[in-house]
Amino acid sequence: MAANTKEALLREVSTVFCEFLEAATHTLLFIRNVYPPEIFERRRKFNVPVRQSRHKDLNDYISGAVADMKQWMDKGLIEKVVLAVEDCATKEQIERFVFEVDVDLTDQAQSPAKGQVQAHSQAELED
Repeated sequence: MAANTKEALLREVSTVFCEFLEAATHTLLFIRNVYPPEIFERRRKFNVPVRQSRHKDLNDYISGAVADMKQWMDKGLIEKVVLAVEDCATKEQIERFVFEVDVDLTDQAQSPAKGQVQAHSQAELED
């Protein structure tokens, strides 16, 4: 696979993953009651019902963080993304969600995967 094709494919995978991550972040914040439920509205993303914040500052923060991360992901430098939920008063981590990223863009001659893109996101609730 040509280098420019790999780069384009990696950017495409990165774009889709970042869209997923942004939607997942809003939904997790809603489900875990990190913010009041009334600031969230129902939406559909990837034909799946999700929650989306209506709070401009929160939306800007999340989209900015994901956009910054995308620059690294476009280069294949991201292996996992962690969303940690902390107690406001104690700053103690209550739970964390881990999204693991594995993109395999190896050449057909080098790997039995034969140029397949293997991307997975796994959210784990860790105590």
